[in-house]
Amino acid sequence: MAVSICEELWLTVAKCLCGKRVARQAVVKTDGFRSPQVRLLLGDSGTVQHLDNGIRYEYDVTRCMFSAGNITEKLRIAGFKCQGETVVDLYAGIGYFTLPYLVHGGADYVHACEWNPDAVAALTHNLRLNRVEHRCTVHPGDNQKLPLVGIADRVNLGLIPSSQVGWPVACRVLKAKGGVLHVHGNVNSRTGVGEALKACQTQGDSEDIFKCSEDSLRASACVTSYMQSDSEDRDVGGQDKIRPLWRHYYTGTQGLIFVVDCADRDRIDEARQELHRIINDREMRDAIILVFANKQDLPDAMKPHEIQEKLGLTRIRDRNWYVQPSCATTGDGLFEGLTWLTSNHKS
Repeated sequence: MAVSICEELWLTVAKCLCGKRVARQAVVKTDGFRSPQVRLLLGDSGTVQHLDNGIRYEYDVTRCMFSAGNITEKLRIAGFKCQGETVVDLYAGIGYFTLPYLVHGGADYVHACEWNPDAVAALTHNLRLNRVEHRCTVHPGDNQKLPLVGIADRVNLGLIPSSQVGWPVACRVLKAKGGVLHVHGNVNSRTGVGEALKACQTQGDSEDIFKCSEDSLRASACVTSYMQSDSEDRDVGGQDKIRPLWRHYYTGTQGLIFVVDCADRDRIDEARQELHRIINDREMRDAIILVFANKQDLPDAMKPHEIQEKLGLTRIRDRNWYVQPSCATTGDGLFEGLTWLTSNHKS
């Protein structure tokens, strides 16, 4: 049988890459299903299996898209303690977050909603593949028609660019006593994250300066341009149970901003231990350290020289560090700290 030139080309490509199939991928469609645009060039099946943090995802690449970019959120969810909880996943897809809640989070039960028939089929298969099908009900179709009311301890809204359409449904399925909403969405980091990140000033050569209040310290990421230097900033704060996941942000980090509550003397030793655990990681060996000695407006707040001693900074000889007195609610000290960080990074 004659082999066409194109087929011979793709056979060669597959051989060079030690593969058996070749496909061409285009941008995911902007339809409601986020349908993939994948064409098989060699092979007769698009079914693949992906292993992610001990979880198996099996799907047809020509029918279902796979979001590799949400790995950080999947790892964060894997660190949750959801025993005794009922979770509603309003945008389940093939199981991106449903499976981490069940396999690692230990959720008692998950209600997974999905309206793409191909994704529903893959999700149903993946629940069986990971042996958690007995703890999940799949609700195919439009989640706006979901009949559930008042049953959820937490609701996952993993839809981008915006999950706002699902907010009323999420509130309806929460238990009467309340619960947790995990709201996803794309944000423009130069205009802010809702009320949290606000562009407070524009100076000089179009320097965009962002001022964060204490309430804003839950923003996961933003891009800051300051003193003609752009930086990608990530907040990895939160409850102590997710601290082991912080290390996924360490690679390539050049500067650490460590915020200390100077009015909390009971936890300053815990802060010292956490700081040294971070900077002793080999991925952080080149990072300079900026400590914001926060809440300096309170009368009993520890002063910067006391913070230096209690955090063990005076014994650090292998890197540059600085303690900046600050008050996040007024913005005092924030620009000064960023100026030090930017200047020392440049040098």
